[in-house]
Amino acid sequence: MRGFIYLTSQPDGRVLVDNLHAHPAHVGTGIGHRLLHAGFAWAAANYPGQNVWLNVFSSNARAIAFYERQGGRCVGEHVITFRGSELPEREYVWPADYVDERAKKASSSSDRQQRC
Repeated sequence: MRGFIYLTSQPDGRVLVDNLHAHPAHVGTGIGHRLLHAGFAWAAANYPGQNVWLNVFSSNARAIAFYERQGGRCVGEHVITFRGSELPEREYVWPADYVDERAKKASSSSDRQQRC
């Protein structure tokens, strides 16, 4: 397995990227980009007009750089408590129009690949 993504709808209508992971041997190969954009396509098809979002630990500079390269916008910071430790997180959002646009591009790219 090269990686996986898990998305789920939230009570407020937004779509949460609950998990996005690339196998260490595949980091830097584009698998994260492909997984995230497949997630955008899924969100656009199943929850049209909804933003996609996630939380990331503020100390995870590699993930933050990735999300920003992928068009994510940091919209807030907060602290969670986990097993007695306070951990700062950032919330990243991809607006629905961005998600829809990326889903259409992924679909047309997939169509081109299948025709070759």
